[in-house]
Amino acid sequence: MVDSWVNSAEILGSDLPLELSGTGNRRALLMAALREAVRSGRLAPGTRLPPYRSLAADLGLARNTVA
Repeated sequence: MVDSWVNSAEILGSDLPLELSGTGNRRALLMAALREAVRSGRLAPGTRLPPYRSLAADLGLARNTVA
């Protein structure tokens, strides 16, 4: 079985809602949001994230910010 974002999306519920509110740079906000998703149990440790280009597009961020 090929492990792809499509397979991960089914596990995550087709998307990963992240709250990027607050002040500071976008990269720090993204890292904090991902940590909170893991801490709250919305994102299991070790779960593969979508490709950074897809995640960047979904979040409205630059690819380099997500990478």
